[in-house]
Amino acid sequence: MTAAASTCLGHYEELRGRVLAGRTLGSRLGLSLLLRSGMAAWMQGWAACSPVEPAAQAVASRVEPLPDERCAEVVSVLCSMALSNLREANA
Repeated sequence: MTAAASTCLGHYEELRGRVLAGRTLGSRLGLSLLLRSGMAAWMQGWAACSPVEPAAQAVASRVEPLPDERCAEVVSVLCSMALSNLREANA
């Protein structure tokens, strides 16, 4: 198995685990892309992402990700901001 395939498999298993545990709110793993466009598009999306450098990955692993509820709140705020700008532009 290639490194890219192994990485993709790891992302898929992480996403699968979150879905099975019911922790999909605010998911940054591409669940909406997978559901909307299918597995091939999801795999292409991950392949397009640049790999994380080992040093950056070590630093990133020390940072706790936001809980799902907080991620959903952040997405909601960002959507509200974007829609507000869209309404202003159309007015």
